[in-house]
Amino acid sequence: MGILFGRYLLGVIVALCMVFAFSSLVQADAIDGHWCFSDGRSLSIDGSDIMTPGGRSIKGEYDRHAFAYKAPQGERDAGATISMVLVSDDVLNLFRNRAQSDAKPEVWKRCKQQMS
Repeated sequence: MGILFGRYLLGVIVALCMVFAFSSLVQADAIDGHWCFSDGRSLSIDGSDIMTPGGRSIKGEYDRHAFAYKAPQGERDAGATISMVLVSDDVLNLFRNRAQSDAKPEVWKRCKQQMS
């Protein structure tokens, strides 16, 4: 009985480790999270909710690998359409009024420390 229980327990532990490893990979493959720019600005995305760099909590258009919103009044680029595309787990490109094909993106990185 001891050997059987040990094998069962080992199997459960291995299965749990696989579930946790897979779930962390899945979460990393999404635009959700806290993002920082080199000049100190930051933003946070959680589904269709965003905390803008100006500190406003608003709704936007969410896709697992992209996000867009209209910058609210009182913020930098008020009225502009801000769009973001996930480049990798830790990098996203941010565009203002993306219709301008020659516009260069701002390259944002996942914040190392969580925003407060």
